[in-house]
Amino acid sequence: MTRAVVLSHLGHELLVAPEPSLAPTRCALRSALPPLVAGDEVRLAEDGGAVLAVEALPRQTLLERQTARGPRPICANLDTLLITFASAPAPHGDLLDPLLAAAFDAGLEPWLLHNKCDQASPEAEALHEEFTALGFPVFRLSAKAGEGVEALRTALQGRRAAFAGQSGVGKSSLLNALMPEAAAKVGSLSERLNRGLGRGRHTTSVVRLYPLGASLTEGTLIDAPGLRRFVPLPVSTWALAKTFPDVAAAAHCRFRDCAHNQEPGCGVQAALADGTLSAERLARYRQCQAGPEAP
Repeated sequence: MTRAVVLSHLGHELLVAPEPSLAPTRCALRSALPPLVAGDEVRLAEDGGAVLAVEALPRQTLLERQTARGPRPICANLDTLLITFASAPAPHGDLLDPLLAAAFDAGLEPWLLHNKCDQASPEAEALHEEFTALGFPVFRLSAKAGEGVEALRTALQGRRAAFAGQSGVGKSSLLNALMPEAAAKVGSLSERLNRGLGRGRHTTSVVRLYPLGASLTEGTLIDAPGLRRFVPLPVSTWALAKTFPDVAAAAHCRFRDCAHNQEPGCGVQAALADGTLSAERLARYRQCQAGPEAP
């Protein structure tokens, strides 16, 4: 049987890339298979002249989001999440924090991509400096001008990555800059839909995986629908500490179950008082810890 990677789930069919050619191929699914997503690996067989996915191989990682019907898988077998923000729409840290936490909980390495850096934006520059100071990998990019694209392409070699972030930040434009042959659909911000709020319009409608080379070992890249509000699964204590290393570093408290409010001997409150931790970072920590409202 032939091994293949799922490029996209198209209703009752899959678009897959069989090895070694990786030529996109439509196939049907055996009814007993679980729901499959981009990045999943399957085995294919011939069935009366048609190609059929007959076996789903074990997943190494799975990125999920919460929905009203429970957890929903987005993509599988990643090792890197490319969390993208830009000068427009205006970025906000509390939109990026849940993606960071979700990446850590899924066993992925989060990278921050600062796109549209050729446009002046105090908010984007502040986030760039913040995440750099915290030790996260941050790439300065302009898909339009080509700035930073070669450095990112080199860094992605051999990785299995996916874009994530607000609609309109230029994820599909970055994909096109990295892989012109992908010809991803790119849209512009819609003032009519945004109503002047600077929110992005969804342009990608189907999650799609693109091989970065002639073999899967050269890496893959997934473009997923923009998420105006990513709703993660409940965040683990470990992932929260990885997302907010500054809060974790300050949390040398007298009591192990300190809530970092008004408890005596609270290291976080002491860090707030001496200015080594900002009130804005602590507020975002609490928001990420509490999780989103029910979808």
